[in-house]
Amino acid sequence: MEPCSIAVVDDHPLIRDGISQLFSLEDGFTIIWHAEDTAGAMQNLRTCRPSVIIIDLALKESSGIDLIRNIHSQWPEIRILVLSMYDEFEYAPGAIRAGAHGYVMKETLGSTIVLAVREVLAGKIYLSSQYREKVVLGSVSGFEKSLTGAVALFSPREKEVFTLLGRGLSTREIASELTICLKTAETYQERLKEKCNVRNKADLLKCAIRYNQGLL
Repeated sequence: MEPCSIAVVDDHPLIRDGISQLFSLEDGFTIIWHAEDTAGAMQNLRTCRPSVIIIDLALKESSGIDLIRNIHSQWPEIRILVLSMYDEFEYAPGAIRAGAHGYVMKETLGSTIVLAVREVLAGKIYLSSQYREKVVLGSVSGFEKSLTGAVALFSPREKEVFTLLGRGLSTREIASELTICLKTAETYQERLKEKCNVRNKADLLKCAIRYNQGLL
């Protein structure tokens, strides 16, 4: 029987190398290519499609969610597993809705990643047991509802900044993309923190990613 082919999309070389080493120790698997961004992944997919593709949500210059949607739309036969640093309870629902077949956090054991790949290959959805029920039901918390209300109050420019932030762009990159000065980009983010009722950039980033996933 031919080995199961796996591709990895992550902008951290150590993660890509770690996954390759992990599956090199497992019978029946082979890593066929790596990519660090959406453009590289799509280029590889046009010529060499894996059985399973492992994707990070935070990619250079793009959103992993957008890549998941594109892959699921064009090649629905490919099984997709998210491997992310972002909390499963907060981000797995959007990933599953976009077309992913499983979600694993990067802090998990290597054996769990292998199990997750085996599960999605078997046609199942892989989610941790502690979050499975709420994720499958797609429950919406009061916090999510309040954020939805906050987004409705954004100005058009604030929505642009919020969207770019959720795609992983830095403040300097946002300023360049929108042709505004760095100070103005920082000011917009301060306004967004106030409207989202969050205290720091990390929490604002989480909100922005949820917005890009269609959860707000």
